[in-house]
Amino acid sequence: MPSLTPSQAHYRRLREQGDWHAPAQRNLFNRMIGRLYHRLQKRELLDGQFAFPAPSQTGVAAA
Repeated sequence: MPSLTPSQAHYRRLREQGDWHAPAQRNLFNRMIGRLYHRLQKRELLDGQFAFPAPSQTGVAAA
């Protein structure tokens, strides 16, 4: 199976958390537009890894 792009992985995470298709797409679109706006304001290139970082495993607390 080919690896997913960061935006595809974000969409799949939302779907796995219980979001339906339309809300997951809306969240993805809003995030993309927000990141694009931010990058345009700072005159920086858009980076998919910055826009959709992988979920951190370091935030898991040990019991």
